[in-house]
Amino acid sequence: MKAHIVGGGFGGLAAAALLIRNADVPGADITIYEADDVLGGGFFLSGSAAGGYNLPGSGFDKEFRCTFDLLKSIPSARNPSISVTEDVALEDLVLVTTGSQAADLSAGSMTEVPSPRPSGRSWSLWERLAQGRRDFGNPDVFFGTARIPDSLWVTFTVTDTGPEFVNQIAALTGSEAGLGGLVTLKDSGWVLSLSVFHQPEIIGQPKGTSVWWGHGLYPERNGDFVRKPMTACTGAEILEETLQHGTRAEIDDTIAMLTSNLDKITEHGRRADGIVQSMLQHSRGGSGDWQEVDLNALVDEALNLAYHGARAEDQSFNITMERDLDRALAPIEVVPQDVTRVFLNLIGNGFYAANKRSREAGDGFRPVLKVATRALRNAVEVRVRDNGTGIAPEHREKLFQPFFTTKPTGEGTGLGLSISHDIVTTQHGGTITVDSEVGEFTEFIVRLPRRRHAATSVRGDDRQHPERR
Repeated sequence: MKAHIVGGGFGGLAAAALLIRNADVPGADITIYEADDVLGGGFFLSGSAAGGYNLPGSGFDKEFRCTFDLLKSIPSARNPSISVTEDVALEDLVLVTTGSQAADLSAGSMTEVPSPRPSGRSWSLWERLAQGRRDFGNPDVFFGTARIPDSLWVTFTVTDTGPEFVNQIAALTGSEAGLGGLVTLKDSGWVLSLSVFHQPEIIGQPKGTSVWWGHGLYPERNGDFVRKPMTACTGAEILEETLQHGTRAEIDDTIAMLTSNLDKITEHGRRADGIVQSMLQHSRGGSGDWQEVDLNALVDEALNLAYHGARAEDQSFNITMERDLDRALAPIEVVPQDVTRVFLNLIGNGFYAANKRSREAGDGFRPVLKVATRALRNAVEVRVRDNGTGIAPEHREKLFQPFFTTKPTGEGTGLGLSISHDIVTTQHGGTITVDSEVGEFTEFIVRLPRRRHAATSVRGDDRQHPERR
């Protein structure tokens, strides 16, 4: 079996490739009948580097010399003494392309608008084949003067004397020239798309020049900067519209980058401020007044403060709070503001973990935080337990180290638990431990002695000596 492809173009090359790849037809048995010396239809090249290249075009000349009627004048490759029409056997394939994306092309220039050309040459073969042969269908449904607006498009080829534009597109797409595909300016009225070729694109293209190509999908619309249809524009006007869009996109990107940088600066400044404040709190440990307090009331107050603070930050925040407070708990002596700071930190961490698991698990999960107190022989115990994401074993031993945090950057200073540990252990002589299971719960256990603990506080060169009671 042999194959005869009439009217090359893109379709002819594609048909030949498919026959070779999928139908195992040897390349030597495929003949493409093309009007021009170079196959590929719209792949033709004209112009020069000095005057500007023109890449897309039609593979058919105005007489459409690839029509079947003229095949009689083409000698057979196997037997030059006969016509190709006589060399087609019953089992052979004859493929005919009936159109081209570059049909009826009319070329303009930097100063001239492409002039309209009579339509019909690219499908005239189909029309002639369909005359009296119903099996060939009705080309008028797809082609003709009334159908031109359905398939009209405008392409342009830019020959640049420098690499700046090509480099900008490469930076925008994150890929080098020739690998990024089409870049579409979706906000443009013409819906412009650009394609930057691998350079050099053309044999003999002078060093230092670059060639890129584009098209407008809606050339009948007015431009955003050149206020007229693309079909009525010169090459200079099309280039102006394209570059204006590129400049606007660059300005928008710059504004977005600056806004993002400003947000990051603000975020980093806020975090730095939090770190400084936390470090100041570290240095002030033990500076508050010792008072005898109702620890249950202190815990309850911290729970309410933490909840309203979380709600103020996120109106959608919600959690079930459970209290198991030992009503027989006798007053103990502590530094109230510092111990409250500990409870606020532990409760806030519990809220964060439970809320995070709730977002990940969906509607079926109920976040819960429980606070419990109880009296021990020589101390009191406070437990803060949440059913959140839990803490990995490798992180637990680092929890109380300064600047260690399991939260994303910007959401934690890594000093809250470190300060809490110092307040509980160094200032109050107590203990703070943690128990956790990943994906199930975390529980902090704070134990404070009933009697005031000897504490040392340092401020510069002034040393406050331990007090005992």
